[in-house]
Amino acid sequence: MSKIDEELKKLKMRNEGKRIKLRYQRNTKTGSISMYLDLSDQQRSREFLRIILQGKDETFKADKEKLKLAINMRDQRENEFLSSKTGFQLDNQRVDFLTYFRMLSEHPGKHESYKHSFMKFQQFCKGKVVYFDQIDRRYCEQFADFLINDDIKSSTANLYFKKFVATLNHAIKNEIIDIPLWDDEKTRAFITSRIEDIRQAMQFPDDFIPPCNATERWQSESQYAVYKTDGKRALRVFPTMQEAEDFVQSHKDADNLSIVTREDTPKRCMNYCAVNQFCHYYRDVLALPIHNTA
Repeated sequence: MSKIDEELKKLKMRNEGKRIKLRYQRNTKTGSISMYLDLSDQQRSREFLRIILQGKDETFKADKEKLKLAINMRDQRENEFLSSKTGFQLDNQRVDFLTYFRMLSEHPGKHESYKHSFMKFQQFCKGKVVYFDQIDRRYCEQFADFLINDDIKSSTANLYFKKFVATLNHAIKNEIIDIPLWDDEKTRAFITSRIEDIRQAMQFPDDFIPPCNATERWQSESQYAVYKTDGKRALRVFPTMQEAEDFVQSHKDADNLSIVTREDTPKRCMNYCAVNQFCHYYRDVLALPIHNTA
């Protein structure tokens, strides 16, 4: 394997998250390598860049420079593609969510609350680059927590979170985020099971209807933090009490350690459920007052 082959193996990683892939085709007779763009999301399937690597160790330095040029050309095309999808010009070759959110919030016609939502998200991530693949359910829950605990009205926090979600939906609609779609059979099975759940629930009085599970409540598992006496930061955080207790018992300073349970709140119940006033879980388990909206 030549030195340039080692560099070409890295293309798989460089192509992750890209709508336009950089690929290569080897000439079996001469060993030369032609670079091309995989435009599978567009009308043409391939676009050769007229960049040819010799594929020999003695031409490695020149081949590496050509490969770098091909990567830059792909990034430029990626930038143009995303710009055409979003409706605004992107400055960065690799688009991060923070940049995407900012540019969308500044787009003409967007409500002022969009800008305020972006500013809150910027505070939340401390201005650091956040890529789309970092934003999972847990990350969204953490941002929701940040808004809830901020010094703003709950209705305002809800509005800002909706703008955050709308930004993600905009990225999905414009194919910047890939969402694996269910096939017809799996979709039908899910809908059927939910209808059956509703039918069964209708047979019970309200107070006997099985509550939503933790996932449906947007509630993560509890965590167990080990603190030193008068310590402000946890020494370690564990997913189970047993692991936390084992750590304390094996620690040389065990007598000065304590375990604090960090219980995650059911965020959907607390802030986003439109029918929680009818829910016995909300009333009894969370011990929260029911507010009649009638």
